[in-house]
Amino acid sequence: MKRTFFFILWLIGMNAALAQTNTAIQAPENTPNATLPTSPALDSKFNSDFPNNNPTWTSEGAYFRADFTDQQNNTNRYVTYDTDGSEINRGAAVIQNQYPSAIDNYYVKTYPNEPYKVWTREDKKNGKTYYVNRTYDVVWFDSNGNYMQTTKIKSKTTKTKPQPIKNKP
Repeated sequence: MKRTFFFILWLIGMNAALAQTNTAIQAPENTPNATLPTSPALDSKFNSDFPNNNPTWTSEGAYFRADFTDQQNNTNRYVTYDTDGSEINRGAAVIQNQYPSAIDNYYVKTYPNEPYKVWTREDKKNGKTYYVNRTYDVVWFDSNGNYMQTTKIKSKTTKTKPQPIKNKP
């Protein structure tokens, strides 16, 4: 009886020990990663464009985004590069009275009592635009503060029933 008891304890101990193995899980996209960027060109380009700043790098598909607080003016900023270090876009938080008042007029009328923060984005294709991040969408404005569009960024998750696994013949 003692042997059976100790054998069962040994099995439980072995099971617990084997359960402690370290398995690597790949981080999902758009999450900070200490190993980013993977290209020396990115580090060089960022340090050249924004000296004395310490970015947090994230992956956005084929691009790399550096989020940082600009040490010169204490402003939240970001810049996105491709793998060769070419700039795709850049943006910054904008304080009130430094963006067109039409944005305030539209936002207060459309989303009353909802707090918001205006950001600017600059790229070669669209020039300078403004936007406001909301929970599930982004509200875009042109360089004059005129409403352009609203784009979805997240969708509400819905629970679905699990589908049965079909056996292959």
